[in-house]
Amino acid sequence: MSRLRKSLLTLGLLLGLAVAAGVFWREVVVEAAARFGLSAGGLGDARFTVTEVGWSEILIEDLSLGPGLPEARRVRLRYTPAELMSGRVREALVEGMRFALPADWKAARRQIRALSSGGGDGWLDVSRVRLQNAIVGVDAPVEGAITLDGTLDLAGERPAAALEVRLALAGTEGSFAARSRSLGPGGTMEISGGGQSRLAELSLSAGGARLTGGRATFTVDGVVPIPAGEGGGPPLWPDGAVALEGALRLAGVTVADAPGALTTDLDWTLRSANGALRLDLPRPADFEVSRIVATLPEELRLSVEQGGQDLSARLSAPGPLVLWSQESDGGTLELVGDLAVEMGAASGEIRGTVRLRHDDAWRLSAPADIEMDGVVRGVGLSKPSIAGRLREAEWDLAGSIGADGAVALDGRLSSEVGDLSLATLKAEKVVLDGDLRLDGSPRRWTARLAPGAALAADGVMLPGTVRLGETLAVGLERLEVTGGVAPPRVDLAGTAGPVDGVLRGSADREIPFQDARARVSLKTGPEEGGGVLRVEEGGATFPRDDVNLSAVSATVPVAAMNAGPMLVSAEVRDTGGTARFVPVRVDLEGRPEGGRVAIAGTIATLNGAIRLPLSGFVDPAVATGRIVAGPQHVRFSEGGLQPGALSRRLAPIRGVTGAVSVSGQIALDAGGDLRTRLALALEGLALGSDDLAVEGLSGRVTFSELSPPATAGPQELSARRAIAGVPIEAPRVRFTLPPRSDRPLVRIHEAAGSLAGGDLVVEDAVWNSAARENALAIRVRSVSIERLLSEWQIEGITGTGRLSGLIPVRFGPAGLVIEDGRLAAGGGGVISVDWGAARQTLVDSGEQVARHRSRRVQPGGARRLSVALQHLAQRQARAHPGRGARGTADRGGASARRPRRRALRYGLDGRREAAMLAF
Repeated sequence: MSRLRKSLLTLGLLLGLAVAAGVFWREVVVEAAARFGLSAGGLGDARFTVTEVGWSEILIEDLSLGPGLPEARRVRLRYTPAELMSGRVREALVEGMRFALPADWKAARRQIRALSSGGGDGWLDVSRVRLQNAIVGVDAPVEGAITLDGTLDLAGERPAAALEVRLALAGTEGSFAARSRSLGPGGTMEISGGGQSRLAELSLSAGGARLTGGRATFTVDGVVPIPAGEGGGPPLWPDGAVALEGALRLAGVTVADAPGALTTDLDWTLRSANGALRLDLPRPADFEVSRIVATLPEELRLSVEQGGQDLSARLSAPGPLVLWSQESDGGTLELVGDLAVEMGAASGEIRGTVRLRHDDAWRLSAPADIEMDGVVRGVGLSKPSIAGRLREAEWDLAGSIGADGAVALDGRLSSEVGDLSLATLKAEKVVLDGDLRLDGSPRRWTARLAPGAALAADGVMLPGTVRLGETLAVGLERLEVTGGVAPPRVDLAGTAGPVDGVLRGSADREIPFQDARARVSLKTGPEEGGGVLRVEEGGATFPRDDVNLSAVSATVPVAAMNAGPMLVSAEVRDTGGTARFVPVRVDLEGRPEGGRVAIAGTIATLNGAIRLPLSGFVDPAVATGRIVAGPQHVRFSEGGLQPGALSRRLAPIRGVTGAVSVSGQIALDAGGDLRTRLALALEGLALGSDDLAVEGLSGRVTFSELSPPATAGPQELSARRAIAGVPIEAPRVRFTLPPRSDRPLVRIHEAAGSLAGGDLVVEDAVWNSAARENALAIRVRSVSIERLLSEWQIEGITGTGRLSGLIPVRFGPAGLVIEDGRLAAGGGGVISVDWGAARQTLVDSGEQVARHRSRRVQPGGARRLSVALQHLAQRQARAHPGRGARGTADRGGASARRPRRRALRYGLDGRREAAMLAF
């Protein structure tokens, strides 16, 4: 107390000396004595003028104690001669005092200490100091003045004070009352009052954010302790020494480059107890940011309503919001709070605890401990390359933060995103769960999920193309996100699948697939042009079509700024029992062109011996595209490429020469339909098999769908000649493969050809490859028997006339079956059989007739006719006993007697009863 008291009495002593001198030696002597006294007290630069000296009062004007020290316009000392002679001054009235606090607080503290230092005997005792309009000037950053009016009672051991304080700082105005019954160490000060601030004028910033508008209103009421001096003293925060309460109201607070305007209503209390200082919230503090309309960084953009959206928050604490405990070498600070936030449909709750130790200079003496858990719900995501809704994200983290801001946190993270849309990829739900590690500082941080974290997606689809029928599980090997001052980066790697789903074809059918799987990786950042998704070791099986995809790889840009190529490759294999085609490799490259992606590539097989060029485009914005394949000529030659090399099912076709031109198209329509188209142009092909030979096969077949095949309307093929036991001239066929969801049908509109001067015609027939049996009817018109037998070159059989009729044919497990076929002569005719010449043929055919009593026969030109004629001869012998050749062969072989050479005549005149060949 002695130092403070001496500090306050310095001025009184000097002025008392002046008064004593003034009583006896008047003003000049008083002024000289005052200067001597000030100089002895270390204030030799002081300037003043003594203008009045009396028995009870002395007036000093224009007092200046030196550069940087207080000044006063007028100082009036009041006393009685007795008081003055005993070294006391009853009252010092100081009017218009001025004192400037420099911006450097340490320098200001040194000035105050220098002013109040001193001591020794002979100082006068000033009982009371009254201040009128004392002004303390304050420099930047809050330039202005603090005005003091009031009284300091210095008599006795426990001085008291009663002051009125008015603030007129930059942007801030306020008034307070300060009262103390004990100004010494261990004493207290009662404070009450309030004020308001215009925040834009304060030039305040935090974390790089500068206040640009708004108003703050504040109040404070309570008791604070008076700190002990450097000599030590009682604890800084004894119980009850601090008991403050107040309120803070913010309205329309805006920050540069930040959205909306902040409003808050916060009540607080500050108390000391048990050696600690605690800040409490008597009730939750409410915050609101009105009409957020500014654009946040693209990586964090929220979807908001037109014209903006309000954000509200509530801060609360289960106990003290801030708890500070003093220690011998510093202290411990603990912050505990709950923050609940709502913005439209979005909400969040964060609970955090921070514990830190500091030294006596308020520097961290060890990394601070952090515990934080929270949940966020209903956050909308809206970007050109990503959209969806974060339904929920929950985390529980614990760790530390260093003095340099470095953070190290470990814990658990789980999140669920709904209605996710990434370019052309969509998912109904995506769930992520795993152990999280967070490292770094606000300028650069990294979040990592430990290996084994799970990523699962439901309802995954490529609109109009692919839909997964079950959850897609991704086993994460790596997921790392970095952020801070630089744009965020993502590094993800894992294994996706296996999973089943469907590939959409035309509007009325879907193609199922199974066991789709791949290794996937995703990287975003400037080095990746914004972002790249890579797929490796992919594959899938299409069981209904017996097709397998393997060795699937892809490189896909996922950011709008990425102008790099999109690369896709895969191998296509037939998994059926009899391979329909050899493995095919597809390689595609896509490059952005405007809003679309230009596609180029190849389809190759037989180690590149056949390569079909691809070209086209894809428009990701509307999920449409078109890729054209070919045209490409495929040439067949003897000793070279044959159809059997492309498909085992074509192996029976041999000796193929000529060329086939191949072209096709794959289109994804705006309605989401995936359509395929293939055109084959046959150019004079020659081919053969065990039962068939074709020359000059030409025509064009266009498939509107490939799986299963369907043609674009009726198709037509023609040839110069087909030899199926007998030569058929100028054969032609017109057919359609209609769309079906199962095995394809072949609808034969008409098949025709010339045989022995007549015509063979099939009309309106259907061939179902899935049926056990198929049947068709061959109509025969005016076939010349003479030419037919001549071309078949059957020894011993001749004839004349023309045949017409209908031959029903069935194809099934027993082979070719002909039942109840009928050929009728249009006029007279004769069939002659030279039994001697035909004997051996008929003997060989007898056993076959016996085996085929049901009239089933196998293909083969001459054998079929010989069997038919044998059957005819047997029927003729039974119908006309004794007529015909006596040497007719039987089942056991020829008779011992050699038959006489005779001709068997059979009338085909069509009169009275039509003569028929039935077989």
